[in-house]
Amino acid sequence: MTIVTERQSNQEWRSAGVRRSRHRRSGLLVPERDINGISHPLRGLLTNTERRVAVGTEAERFVRHRFDVRRQTFELEGIYDSVL
Repeated sequence: MTIVTERQSNQEWRSAGVRRSRHRRSGLLVPERDINGISHPLRGLLTNTERRVAVGTEAERFVRHRFDVRRQTFELEGIYDSVL
């Protein structure tokens, strides 16, 4: 599971898939410097085994699909092709 703060410098993380649509499905997107913003979702995961397992399973599925070596190679080759 990924935990990312909503900060402009973290734009690359959000564009990599940790968006609001994925929030609480496969990771957490929390306000920067907001203790309650991170503590409440974490507490919820710590106290709810079923939810914690579901989020972890979805996070693993997402990463295996999105960051598959074949997919990443294909995307990198596309970048190379575009500059040649």
